[in-house]
Amino acid sequence: MKILAVSDIHGDLGLVKKLEKMIEKENIDLIILAGDQTWFEQSTKNLVGPLTKKPTLIIPSNHETEGTVKMWEKMYPNLKSIHKKNWKLKDVGFFGSGTMDWGFDEDSDKIFKE
Repeated sequence: MKILAVSDIHGDLGLVKKLEKMIEKENIDLIILAGDQTWFEQSTKNLVGPLTKKPTLIIPSNHETEGTVKMWEKMYPNLKSIHKKNWKLKDVGFFGSGTMDWGFDEDSDKIFKE
């Protein structure tokens, strides 16, 4: 089984296009999106869809909310959030634990300065 795990895309559509080509070329069986797909949810268009042509697991991080991930799950049938859940492909099990709330805190700048 070939697995592509990627994180910290931060809305980079150029990177998404490169990954899409890699998935096809390398005949990837499963994609794992391990957080920070967006830049604080400012860039979601065409960001996840191209990476969901194969089974795709996603774990939300501080740059996307669980609500955004749920919306993506409805939009893309091959996408499954494994945040606090498990999932199995063939004989391999997966479990996700993500989401940090500090990224959306109004006091983030203050916290970073301290």
